[in-house]
Amino acid sequence: MDIKKFVLLIIIAFQVSIVFGNVPCENAKIDYHLNRANSLHWLSRLRENSVFEANCSKKHVDSAYQILTESDLESACKIKYTKQINSFYTELDELIGVSLDNLNGNYPLVPFITKQYNQFEYYDDPLETSAEAAISKLLESGIYRPSKELKEVLLFCVVEVQGDQALKEVAIQYLNIHSRMYVISDHEITKILGEVTVLNDSLLSVLGTYFGTNYIGKLTLSEYDNSSEVSYVGAKFEFFDILKKEKISDTYSEGMKVGMAGRLKPFMPYVLCLFIASLFLTTILFLVLKKYLGEAGTWPNYGLATLIGLVLGAGSSLGLIHLFSLFVPQGADFAGEPMPMVWPYLFSISHVLTPVILFILSGFIFKRRFSDSLPLIFVFLFFSSVFLIIPLLKAQFQYLGSAPNLKLISYFILAATAINLGAAEWLRSGYKRKKNYVFLIIGALFFIPLGLLYHELLRSGSDSLGGIENVSMVLAILSGSIPFILLRRKVTVKETDKQEREMLQLVRFSKLINTQLTAISNHILVEFNEGYETNLNQICEASNGVTHLHIHGSPGIGKTTLLNSFLESNKDLYFSFYGDCDEDQEGATTPYEPFYESFSEAIGTGLFYDGSQA
Repeated sequence: MDIKKFVLLIIIAFQVSIVFGNVPCENAKIDYHLNRANSLHWLSRLRENSVFEANCSKKHVDSAYQILTESDLESACKIKYTKQINSFYTELDELIGVSLDNLNGNYPLVPFITKQYNQFEYYDDPLETSAEAAISKLLESGIYRPSKELKEVLLFCVVEVQGDQALKEVAIQYLNIHSRMYVISDHEITKILGEVTVLNDSLLSVLGTYFGTNYIGKLTLSEYDNSSEVSYVGAKFEFFDILKKEKISDTYSEGMKVGMAGRLKPFMPYVLCLFIASLFLTTILFLVLKKYLGEAGTWPNYGLATLIGLVLGAGSSLGLIHLFSLFVPQGADFAGEPMPMVWPYLFSISHVLTPVILFILSGFIFKRRFSDSLPLIFVFLFFSSVFLIIPLLKAQFQYLGSAPNLKLISYFILAATAINLGAAEWLRSGYKRKKNYVFLIIGALFFIPLGLLYHELLRSGSDSLGGIENVSMVLAILSGSIPFILLRRKVTVKETDKQEREMLQLVRFSKLINTQLTAISNHILVEFNEGYETNLNQICEASNGVTHLHIHGSPGIGKTTLLNSFLESNKDLYFSFYGDCDEDQEGATTPYEPFYESFSEAIGTGLFYDGSQA
């Protein structure tokens, strides 16, 4: 069997196993339900019937909790999932409470976007988080009854806010959920005391008498702006003795409010999609414009390509978001059974797209060769596979106690090797066929299963595995520079003439770094690499009567700059050099006009050699 067919069979079998052979483990099922709950939770903020969506999300949390209670996971994993589930319950209860209390079942974000809100703005993050953190510290304080935390004390309480009044609703909801205190609402205060702005000691005594209690608490929230990027929410809780008409104690805490970066954090996946799409489109457009407009408009072409790439990239990213909103399962689709596993993959689309786009771009970047038939992309893929496997091997030893993780990582190591071989073979075939980019794209598509496996690893219940993707991707990109470093440090001299073997002394070419030289009888082949800077005099002095000079190199690597600057000042000496030449698939060349007759076309992508051979 042909090696290519064998590799293709391995890859096809692997893809089938990904679709039909999911790893059965409890933590994967819990992660699935929590992912669905999180998706429905955020979608409920954008849809009109927020309470219904939130209740559907709650069903997924209930399913995750049931699996957790029936599973036999290790204690550390159970603690982690318990915290996540409790956090989900708290967030969903708050979401439902705010929607019911203020907007008849709609979460405030929807009417805020559609301009239908009624003097209510709800700050979810980071201001809400800061206020909740400050209140949480107070509730855990052992004041009044040192043996008990404040959240366990049955007490009447009022809430005041100095600054943004939206914080009052946050505080009321948080106290109702996390404490046993009864929060006296503004409506009740107005009914008892009338219109008041500040609750002093005497007014608090009136409230205490009305509710028949000897003690009353007062929570005051204040927002302190210290800079344009960071501010603080302060929380003060005061105890009042109604009978003695005095304050027993007060406690202060604060929570930090972050700047714009915290607000943008939930949108980072879309920003990543925008960046990848823009970079990819910019590269394609730049190559197209360069082909039709030539070298003269390099910087204008790049600027135009960047602008168009950003516009199209933004459009494609918004299109992805809109596509998700149309085709993501609605809450009504939930019927107690797990949904197809394809939906969690769609929610992690960046994990699938990242390796695909990375290797497509690498094909455009590393499309020059270091030998007659083997492109640098092959070496790039080899080092990439090595650096992808190393952290996974480390993870194997780190998580030997977790059989599902170990099994999944083993699958990944075997599949990564096969996929790299298959992709490299297709990429190499594409280069042999006049750099056919169809083969390049097909080769990159082999990496889709790698993205799916990354997703499985991140969902497998091991937090430390989350960093493997980013680290290995960076190492894979950096490893692509290794072949260039090796080629810059070594000059290879080959001898291909069977009848006459002549080795040129490397000492004479010690300054010709970044070149690969081949001695063929009286010919010298000089293959230019990026960043090559030398003087053609060095070649002439060491050539010992060589009459032919062949110069290879891809567009845009410095041949034009180098030869223009040297040959233009030495036209008389090098008048016999010919200009641009066409090269067919077999390597035969056809020169254009002589250099001294048409200097503007003297430097190109083909070969330069002595005019006597024309």
